[in-house]
Amino acid sequence: MDLNSLIAKISAETGETVEAVQARLSEASGVTAEKLAEIREAIRARTAEGTADARALIAEVAAKVDVGADKVTALFEQLKSEVEGKGLSGLWAEWTAALDKDGDGSILDDLKDRIAGLFGRRDG
Repeated sequence: MDLNSLIAKISAETGETVEAVQARLSEASGVTAEKLAEIREAIRARTAEGTADARALIAEVAAKVDVGADKVTALFEQLKSEVEGKGLSGLWAEWTAALDKDGDGSILDDLKDRIAGLFGRRDG
């Protein structure tokens, strides 16, 4: 499942348009709608190339679309909140399974470790 499919499923569950879901995600993660579209495409392209752990994905996507890794992480955090808030945790697990570097079922810790690593500190 790609990020666009995940957003479409959130849309279907909430009855909102895909555009409304994207606008909410954009606002919550602090990126423009245009950057959100670029991030979605970069994630789609990167995951289509094969699996990557979350740390590598964040670094590559952030560099490709010229945003801070914290913005990409904020987008993932907001997506997780949206999905879990709608009772769709299985979708989140399905979408993130290939990105879970340490196999603990959460990619957010991997993402936060990546950001810490960018500033010279690694937790994991």
